[in-house]
Amino acid sequence: MRVKFNTKFCSRIYSTQGSSIWAGIRWAATEVEQRSEWIIGDGKDIDLWRDNWCHQLPLKELINSDSIPLNCLKETVSNIIQDGHWRVHSDMTTILQRLNIDLPTSQISCGQPDKKIWKPNIHGRFLVKSTFQEIGNKGSLCWWSKYVYKQAIHPRLSLWRWRLLQNCLPTDENIKKKGICAISRCCLCVNAEEATNYLFWQCKLTKL
Repeated sequence: MRVKFNTKFCSRIYSTQGSSIWAGIRWAATEVEQRSEWIIGDGKDIDLWRDNWCHQLPLKELINSDSIPLNCLKETVSNIIQDGHWRVHSDMTTILQRLNIDLPTSQISCGQPDKKIWKPNIHGRFLVKSTFQEIGNKGSLCWWSKYVYKQAIHPRLSLWRWRLLQNCLPTDENIKKKGICAISRCCLCVNAEEATNYLFWQCKLTKL
């Protein structure tokens, strides 16, 4: 991973080519990052500016200043550790003071490698199930959910039912809502415009 993309595992990669998947999961990446924490060892695996090692957010996001060339900075936390103690240069001390970050409260596991832990888990282990339970939507279930999601119903059919109840089937009516002009006719009776309500409740062929 580091050789191919010049970055660490799970780090964001900025590319000129967009990703169709990233837009749907980037919100979760922030949620996961805020619930993770570093146990500082020798500091060699922790990016000084881009990892959240001393605050809930990385220093890069806290500073948000054009006067500091953050993209050119490649330091790790090991640069401010010496013999198991903090050795911070004056410029960094000024930055931390302005951000109200007190380094002595962050423990150093001298001689040990850095370790990233998942705070919601008592053992610090990152589990997909734990993550879903932590950041997933915990709102009340819709009344119709018991008719859509059942063990006896194929997942593909459940998805189709969900789209029907959310009125997001690919009918001509919904396509027009996206600004696409098209001639529309019911695919069954050819007597009216193709719309969800008409197809299932008004078309004479579906009433039979």
